[in-house]
Amino acid sequence: MPVTIEKYSRPRGLKAENGWILKPNIVSVDPGNGKWSAFYADAGHVYSVNIPHGRVPVTGDRLDDIPGVAQADITYVDWNGTRYGIGEGVWNYATRYPVETFQGSELRYGSDLHIMAIIATIALLRVPSSEPLFLVVPVPPGLMSTVLPATGETVRDRVQHVLTNGQRGDGSGTWTIAINEGKPITYTLKRVIVIPEGLGGYAAYRWTLQGEEIKLMSEDNTRDLLAGRVVIGDLGLGTADKLVLFKGEIAPEELQHATDEDGGLYTHMIQPILDIIVSETGLRHLRAPHVDEWLRRWAKSRYSPDAARVVVGNYQIDLHDTFVRLQNKYADYVLQTLIEPERRKGANAFAEVGGGWLFIENKIRSSYPKFPFLTPLDWQHVRGIPLFELNGYGGLPFAANNIRVHKR
Repeated sequence: MPVTIEKYSRPRGLKAENGWILKPNIVSVDPGNGKWSAFYADAGHVYSVNIPHGRVPVTGDRLDDIPGVAQADITYVDWNGTRYGIGEGVWNYATRYPVETFQGSELRYGSDLHIMAIIATIALLRVPSSEPLFLVVPVPPGLMSTVLPATGETVRDRVQHVLTNGQRGDGSGTWTIAINEGKPITYTLKRVIVIPEGLGGYAAYRWTLQGEEIKLMSEDNTRDLLAGRVVIGDLGLGTADKLVLFKGEIAPEELQHATDEDGGLYTHMIQPILDIIVSETGLRHLRAPHVDEWLRRWAKSRYSPDAARVVVGNYQIDLHDTFVRLQNKYADYVLQTLIEPERRKGANAFAEVGGGWLFIENKIRSSYPKFPFLTPLDWQHVRGIPLFELNGYGGLPFAANNIRVHKR
């Protein structure tokens, strides 16, 4: 399916008598293990693209129009001498080569696939290339200071250096890409700010697109839920990240253990499903994006049994009971390793970030019916932002608040 641009309406009550803080050259990019996304604001409206993780080498060939015969409409990019297909379901149409993914390793940060995801989403979003860009890019908090043996750099420094060095490694910060045989686009990256995953989610809850603070008051209106000890639980495809803030400040001594590399959907739902498919069919060509697509379809249907029937080769498999069993096990894991330990340490609230919550939120909330869990549906300023886009979207209010504080 072709990649499309989403436009979020200007949040209600957002005013800018003195002009908009965010300029179109400020871009928040989240090239995650499950999704690649990018966001920028123009006159208070937010535009975004969001596509599944993965790319497939393709030719880009098309047949001349044949009456009555449809062709798969694949979005592809020309990048570093290779043409890749990207976007929803590309792995079902472009099968000459296996889908390429890069998950579960700190080596993915600053890799060719990681950088391509960043530049491709910026280009697909049609961010203006007329002036240098300022990027906000997240990495798992537990990996921020991890030293890569090959380069001696931390993951944070590696991402910054690769992006600002540019495609030729000459320090120019320029990157060139082409979309669907269009004219090559060259972007110049002026500054890259790398933040811990989860901080974008916190920023989305805490600040407006103008960088103004919003207090999230408790039901009895006696306290701000983001004051005190707050845990940002970012449950993604690859990792479960726990970012702890106290009175709005990051607790740096907790960053070292903030990333559970076995805490994401891949370990707890996707890999077990792949194992079941291999056991029942003997087919081994499937990869994480295939199963991720099935799970997203199931969640979108509100967990309908019909949406859990999949066709693999000549097999039709009903996975509903498997999905339910695995989501319950995953909820138990999060309860035991994240929620309960932090609750006992005195957490005042948990802020939900990431697509993993789509599968476990109901069980988590029913286990702690009186404990405050923050979700976008409860707050007007983020109500239209999906959980799996919250971390990427939050880079914009994060940048806006930094600009506002700096101006002061």
